[in-house]
Amino acid sequence: MKCVKECWKVELFRTMFCFFVLMKNEPKGLELQLCLLMLQAIAKNGCGLDHSSLSNFDKINSSAGLEQEIELILREITRIDLNLCNVAGSIYVSALCEGGKTEAALACFKNVASAGCIPLLFTFNSLIKRLFQDGRFEDVKSLFEIMQNEGIVPNLETYLIMVKEYCKQEDLASAFGILDQMKEMGPKPNVAIYACIIACLSKQRRISEAETVFHRMHRDGLDHDEVAYMTMIKAYTRNGRGDKALNLFEKMIENAIQPSSYSYTALLSGLVKRKIRLKNVGRGFCSK
Repeated sequence: MKCVKECWKVELFRTMFCFFVLMKNEPKGLELQLCLLMLQAIAKNGCGLDHSSLSNFDKINSSAGLEQEIELILREITRIDLNLCNVAGSIYVSALCEGGKTEAALACFKNVASAGCIPLLFTFNSLIKRLFQDGRFEDVKSLFEIMQNEGIVPNLETYLIMVKEYCKQEDLASAFGILDQMKEMGPKPNVAIYACIIACLSKQRRISEAETVFHRMHRDGLDHDEVAYMTMIKAYTRNGRGDKALNLFEKMIENAIQPSSYSYTALLSGLVKRKIRLKNVGRGFCSK
């Protein structure tokens, strides 16, 4: 019996992974259809519900109908197994967030919590992203308080979402605040977080501060990779510093980081747009 439960637990994580891969790669607007498909798999394989009692989502032709069917299945899953309810509810919340249905996502979040479940971290991440996009910053703070009360620790994705959203608003003070918080409490910031801040500084033409952040990455124990180099290189070209862009490109090659075709294209495009001389670019191509 224990072996069966462990096998299903593995399948459950596969179902979750499959949902996020599909939601990322399928066209926008199919979030609820994918959610219903996943919840039907959980209901059938995890709860033992009769497949004949589960509706064919192809026959449901409205968003309201899909939501109604999902909520019916979610109630059945909740009645049978709270752990499965937690996963199913989290998938539903994420689907609603991706579809821009913020109020419905918050209502589902509250219902899952009131049923005795502690929402999963990826549920919080989905809601944080959606609330930021809606400009509901006070609700983000409230959500963070709930996370703290439940002992749920933010992960890299949580912080990356926040830094990206702050940088979209060009609120660098808050973005730097997140960076400092991570340095103090963990987890260690990754390249993507630094790259967001560097790109935002570049947009504001604060090139010396972008350089400082680029060097801070190394001081903080994070090796520069192609993404880090190219973010800084594009910051230079954007601000008319072609000499520094080319020097850094050469340094990247010297440090055994072989540029991809995308990096060459990005460098050349940036130089051409700013009408910067290209005489030194050939060296990089010859080393490829």
